[in-house]
Amino acid sequence: MSSLATRVGVVAAISAVVAGGTGVATAASRPPPGTLTTSLPLATSARTLGGTWATLPMGHLDQPLNTFWQLMFEPAGSSSWSDRVEATGVATNGGIVLAANAKSLVVGVRPSSRLTYSPLIATTNSGRSWSTGLVQNGLAQVPSSLAISPSGAALALAPGRRGGREVLISHAGKAHLVSWEVLLGSRTFASTAPAERCAPSSFTAVGYAGAAPVVGAACGRAGTAGLFTELGGHWTPEGPGIPRSAGSAEVLDLVPTGKGLATVIELHQRGSATESLLAAWSSDATYWRASTYLRLPAGERLTSLGPAGGQGVFVLMTGTGDKERLAVVNGPGSRSWHYLPAPPAETQTVTFGSTGPAQAFALNQSAIEVWDLGRGGGAGKTRGAGWRQGQLVHVTIQFGPLG
Repeated sequence: MSSLATRVGVVAAISAVVAGGTGVATAASRPPPGTLTTSLPLATSARTLGGTWATLPMGHLDQPLNTFWQLMFEPAGSSSWSDRVEATGVATNGGIVLAANAKSLVVGVRPSSRLTYSPLIATTNSGRSWSTGLVQNGLAQVPSSLAISPSGAALALAPGRRGGREVLISHAGKAHLVSWEVLLGSRTFASTAPAERCAPSSFTAVGYAGAAPVVGAACGRAGTAGLFTELGGHWTPEGPGIPRSAGSAEVLDLVPTGKGLATVIELHQRGSATESLLAAWSSDATYWRASTYLRLPAGERLTSLGPAGGQGVFVLMTGTGDKERLAVVNGPGSRSWHYLPAPPAETQTVTFGSTGPAQAFALNQSAIEVWDLGRGGGAGKTRGAGWRQGQLVHVTIQFGPLG
């Protein structure tokens, strides 16, 4: 097992009157009213030219105050991960959200305990220095509640001041990630003509296709994808064609691919316990190419989803008996889902290199086991078909009282 070979040297960049970092949990009140929560997983990964980033929870995952989210980094060309990203100087119990373009990474910390807003940190040089920002109302608990365009503009999805959720925009400039404007509100948007076919109940994701903002929603009506794109100052319903028989759609994730945008959509059939996933890709958010359907048996839950190298996306699922399944679809040129060997138990998320093997991040008490798929050699433990442990990252956690 290799030791840590990298360190992201960052001074504490955010100060807040909360118990902080990846260290101590304190007894505290519930999250503030208006903080929306869903069952969507936040554990995921993002790639920049400087390397790969991943976020995952540690600690006692059944105890919110004793769950601590880690931000991991593997520099391009390296084979070692580090958790020593010290700019997250606030409590991370509520979860960490990532957004990236080719050069930049933006990290948001969700509200929890006494933290009622979302601090942001951003880097353009692989974590050697950071700038800071803030989303006053806090980020929604969905994987794509942050997005950054190639030019540096940003979108955030947050609880609305009058209910529902709002899409906020921050233009690149001196006040970047600090000064936000309301771009779209779910309650007012639901009554507009572009939303008529979808009848959105909530916004669920934000992203960029080039310079065009894209908003995902959960639709109340069947037969529409729940994707909306701002083109020429007007919002238009876009997305792949979905037959009414497939059910109503909820956009789970919007993933930048380098050649545009990918999405993962969950389809709910009324009166059925079986749900399906659909992936789709677009270079301009107007024409979308869809994957085949991936069926989710009753009782199976999503653990993580995100990019899978190139234009691919993955979904990690946990079923009965805590058995995990890892499904990947490679992109618009190969649109059928396929399963990779089941990852080790307690896997929280998976990363993929541009051409290299998958890596799984599994929890082992206060340590993170990094498992490589299909990478030979080494004396590490093996698990299942093709997984070999390549690294063990120890994390110091001081648990706190719950009362």
